[in-house]
Amino acid sequence: MNKIEKNFDINMVLMMVFSSLEEVLQKKEIELIYDIESTLPKELRGDAEALFHFLTHLLALIFEHTKEQEMVLSLTAPKDFLYEEPVSFTLPSTGVESKIIEGFFENELKLEMEKLEGSVSFSSDASGTSIFLEIPFKINTLGNRRHYRLPDIGMMGKKVLLLCENIKISQSIEKMLRYFLYEVDSDRVKFKERGSNLAYYDIFIIEDSLITQGLATLIEKVQEVHPLKCVILRSATAVVDHERIESASLVKPVMQESIFELIIALFEDEVENRPAPSRHKVPVISMDKYINEVFLQRSKKLVRSVHESQNSSESLAKEESTPEVEEEVYTILDTTLGMENSRKMHCDYKAELEKFLETFDKSDRYFKQIVEGKMLWQVKQFCIDLEAQAKIIGAQSMLNFANQISILFTYDKADTLPLYVNKYHKELKALTTEIRDNLHFL
Repeated sequence: MNKIEKNFDINMVLMMVFSSLEEVLQKKEIELIYDIESTLPKELRGDAEALFHFLTHLLALIFEHTKEQEMVLSLTAPKDFLYEEPVSFTLPSTGVESKIIEGFFENELKLEMEKLEGSVSFSSDASGTSIFLEIPFKINTLGNRRHYRLPDIGMMGKKVLLLCENIKISQSIEKMLRYFLYEVDSDRVKFKERGSNLAYYDIFIIEDSLITQGLATLIEKVQEVHPLKCVILRSATAVVDHERIESASLVKPVMQESIFELIIALFEDEVENRPAPSRHKVPVISMDKYINEVFLQRSKKLVRSVHESQNSSESLAKEESTPEVEEEVYTILDTTLGMENSRKMHCDYKAELEKFLETFDKSDRYFKQIVEGKMLWQVKQFCIDLEAQAKIIGAQSMLNFANQISILFTYDKADTLPLYVNKYHKELKALTTEIRDNLHFL
């Protein structure tokens, strides 16, 4: 049997599964909770259609026979997802007898399992049968790993009060928030320890079914004097209106990407409108040249070279000037390293070079545009993608350039980005010329 391999978004597949089962979920009042580890790449390569049908049929059977009111589907993957790795799907304590599930696998799901080349195991106890699946999937590039990087440090470290009817949903959302170093209180004890003070928190996430008229009035009063973000947790079909207090909504099933997008939506305007730190307009001594030199050489090996003079006047002049700093020279394209990287990832090196040209040729114009437009988030994402692809093909000089840009954001020096526009043009021209030359011999 020929295995189908296409790129797909695992989040999209899971949402399609949820949508197809939404009617039975509502009818039986069952909560389906997705618990996805951050080690699982967002974009996978494999048979998405077979996975969709497999999960839909399996969950439909479980919902038909279970008396449980909540079902958790956990997805995990190895920490270092290099090329092809087993993705684990776990359904603990389904509340269904083992003979029903095992018989269904044998008679109905066997073909789908063969398509996915997966394996399954079961364990049973008083709460029913638990299902453990392992299905191998691939990724195309290292850049497709699941990394949620908030675009500004001002969005991190918030304090959250979280109130849900369902304790497992609460635990799942709390885990996702802690990924961003958020401090989360999800029980009454913690709230009382804070003095029962809503103003202590930056975000209040509450399920719509828990909101009373009195609570809504209290939230509104707090929001008049404190920038409290009120997030309503609801199902996709809910029509309850809390416009007076609602800053944003969170729709079930909640996944890590939902939390990431929520944080961006809540604090995007605050970050953009944040005033720049005050500085003296007229410096006593201009240190720009020296500070920038030290900063730009931070991650390189520095070699000082002081040139000896033939006469005393030249020697004195050189002593008073800044010593010249010699930069480490990086290889434009290390084909040996690139081939080794491609081999480890089971990729074709020539195809990766062609992919780089297809993606980044003429990208210096785009880089100039987003820098001049001060679109800092786009610049960050551009450099993440550039760094990932440059690393694969062994473009050492370009990789170093991407690292330099990343350091600018780390040390709040994004105002110097325009200085790098021309540098990127030169780096890109040199690299694309080198790639085209090497393609003739591959």
